[in-house]
Amino acid sequence: MSDIREALPARDRTRESAWTAGQTDASGNMFEEARTYLENASAIRAQFTPRLPDGFPSADQILSITPANEGRVQTIPAAEIGRTRSSERLPGQSTEVRAPGSLARTTVRFDFDSEGHQIIRDHLGFWTSRDGGETWTTGEPNYRIRRGTARIDEQGNYTFENRDFGVSTTMTRDGRTTVSMRAQNGENFSLTRNERGETVSFTTLAGEWTRSGNAWRNERTGDVRHGNVALTDFGQFTFSGTENGRQISDRPHRTEQMARAEALRSSIERTYGVEIMRPGDPRTDYRRRNIAGMPTEEELSTLQSVLERTDHETYRGMRIWFVRPDEMRPGDAQAHYGHYVREAAAGQHRCSGCAAGHVRTTEGHMVIMPSARQSTNEWQGLEGLLLHELMHHEQGQRFGHSNNAWGRKGDSPVVHDSARRAGWVYSERHGESLLRDREGGLWRYHETSDRWRWSGGIQPIGPRRLNSDQMLERAAIRPATRYNTSPDEGLAEGGAMFRMAVRTNRPGTDDTHRDRQYLAENSPDVYRVVRNLDQDSIDRSPRYAADENGNSRYVRDLRGRVVPISDSVIGEIQQAEAGWAVAALEIRTRRGAQAAEELMERQRVSARRR
Repeated sequence: MSDIREALPARDRTRESAWTAGQTDASGNMFEEARTYLENASAIRAQFTPRLPDGFPSADQILSITPANEGRVQTIPAAEIGRTRSSERLPGQSTEVRAPGSLARTTVRFDFDSEGHQIIRDHLGFWTSRDGGETWTTGEPNYRIRRGTARIDEQGNYTFENRDFGVSTTMTRDGRTTVSMRAQNGENFSLTRNERGETVSFTTLAGEWTRSGNAWRNERTGDVRHGNVALTDFGQFTFSGTENGRQISDRPHRTEQMARAEALRSSIERTYGVEIMRPGDPRTDYRRRNIAGMPTEEELSTLQSVLERTDHETYRGMRIWFVRPDEMRPGDAQAHYGHYVREAAAGQHRCSGCAAGHVRTTEGHMVIMPSARQSTNEWQGLEGLLLHELMHHEQGQRFGHSNNAWGRKGDSPVVHDSARRAGWVYSERHGESLLRDREGGLWRYHETSDRWRWSGGIQPIGPRRLNSDQMLERAAIRPATRYNTSPDEGLAEGGAMFRMAVRTNRPGTDDTHRDRQYLAENSPDVYRVVRNLDQDSIDRSPRYAADENGNSRYVRDLRGRVVPISDSVIGEIQQAEAGWAVAALEIRTRRGAQAAEELMERQRVSARRR
């Protein structure tokens, strides 16, 4: 995958608030001034920010003035105009709390960044919302994400309600943190910790239980419990121990959101034979310890969608890790999107966005790092990462390589032919493939420096070291993305993009909207290579295998699904590809050939008429 997104703002930016309350004169002149200001907010920002005229709000606020508020003026976030307010907060609103396990006070502050996005600074870092206060991310090093609403109440307590798991967390000024949830059966549970991180009380249907030495005493009934209590941030409450000397072990109580996620997890595991690792399961990558977290229902839905689109492959025995962000540190080698690897394979390898894992086994590990979990159904997020890593799984299943880059001595003819068509030339001297440029030069990628070096062919006029963006423009065959460090990585990028459903709404050409059409229009040569590889994989699949005469029975449609071949499907694909100016799809089927001939004839007739 391409480079990790830039870090979020590294310092707190405060803004001057004005007109939090005011009164119009009898003629209503303040109303008129306010309306004039609203019409020219952008100009005012450009000309006067940060020094605005006295009495005007900052450009990140707008005024709410209606007869209902009896002429009083109230500032509210501009991003929340015209919609239900997701969080009860004003820019500049702040409080002081103590995080669990920390005696130090932390200032929690709501504000806007320089681009007008809502931000929150709290004990976990800087959170930015780019969708009006619904989704919050922190960027590096932790790449945290949470979906929900935040508020500071009149007492200065800071609350975040996580909608992914149905859990509410409230931090108070006196250092207590309470996590609460409503279980699927309607029961309410909560757990409170003090500033040292110690659990001091919890509540169940039976009432509140407070710590009394090594025991828990029910304030209402006087019952006594001994044991362990937990309420997770992903919506599960458990207690195990004794009550009045009698052994008890409550079944886990889960929120509705957590229960749905667990049901979907179980369905995916049964259908595809994979194992999605449980929260707390550890593993080691690049000599650093990673801990599995709990995937959200939305993340699991994306995983299910990707597996459905690639079910021509076998994934039985694969382990899937949704790594939680807690262990990430600045400068971690793990700050990439993900990797696919076999535990027994030597030389575990990570590139700019993933680690190659060409493994002829179904028992690989697909590790999804926090940076890929900041968005779901997008190319530059979880969907693109999953498609990319499963391309590596498929490459390993078909060609049986270890964790090394493609294009090496001993690779299969299909590998070398695919690499050659994508612009690579095998070098006996270097023992690997080099990338051709438009002038006949050959370039080699060096992972340690993240640079390309001229290594043969016609000597360039100019620099002999290039970054990946420069190499993208210089390459003889334009790759799918800048992440083209070896033939297998470049083709994994192209193959993943080919399997992204074509977007009917195409608001732009940025990374989040890359799909099959984008690949065809920007990298037509790579498109043809991965299209052929994809069809060949489908034809070889036990589920979708070609018939006894070698005719294809299935094809991938424009929505990324493997479907039975029909005249309508072939016609739709060929018509789209004609519009993208790439050679029409050719597959081994009589009906496919007939549909291709009919489309070409229609195009010839249309050309003669013009």
